[in-house]
Amino acid sequence: MHKSRLLFLLPLSMILSCCIGYYSDLSHLYDEELQWINCYNVGDTVIFQSDNLKYDTLVVDYKKIENSENRFFIHYFDDYMGDSYNATAMYAYYIKSAADSIRGNFKITKLVEKDSIEWSAILYDRFSNSWPYEVDSEQDRHIYIGDNPIKVTNINFNGKKLNNCITFSDSNSRPAKYKGYSDIDSFIISRDYGLIYYKYTTGEEFYRQF
Repeated sequence: MHKSRLLFLLPLSMILSCCIGYYSDLSHLYDEELQWINCYNVGDTVIFQSDNLKYDTLVVDYKKIENSENRFFIHYFDDYMGDSYNATAMYAYYIKSAADSIRGNFKITKLVEKDSIEWSAILYDRFSNSWPYEVDSEQDRHIYIGDNPIKVTNINFNGKKLNNCITFSDSNSRPAKYKGYSDIDSFIISRDYGLIYYKYTTGEEFYRQF
């Protein structure tokens, strides 16, 4: 086959194999909700001090926001993405200490089915609980059951009142199946400041330095 003809047929075949889809349901994250993610930028560093006067450094190394308002999308025949679009946003980080390094991330998803945010957080070996759901196979969607398992509250933090915080502990998160010496017992995420506190099962606590 002539090279010029091949160069013409390849993109044409790709175009013909594509379809235009339409999201009948679409969620959107507003600026106030995005503040949970926009409290950080990639490259930000935060210092934590423990009750034993040890210092850790948090470094943000990834951030992603998928918050399109376009209901149309292009897909191939075998990768149709469904009729619903859930807006999402997340950041990831690692915490460096003198002896080790641990990873964490935080994600928000605006669920079409509930018009509410599902919170997802991981710090080292502790994982937040998911919103329980059933699968509607006919409609090809999730039916979320009950209330959101993650609650946003106001807290007093070292004598300072902080609004819009989530405390992750045994009530709304779980440890990994494997057990180690320095597992995470609990941690707190702030809408305005990101991670502000974490505690190991050894009892050592780390606080963000403001």
